[in-house]
Amino acid sequence: MKKKRLKGNEKLRAVYANAASALTV
Repeated sequence: MKKKRLKGNEKLRAVYANAASALTV
């Protein structure tokens, strides 16, 4: 379960990073 949570957090992190990049540009 912990591994699944980590994977989910990684996906959310990538999404947030993309959104931040789009907002910064």
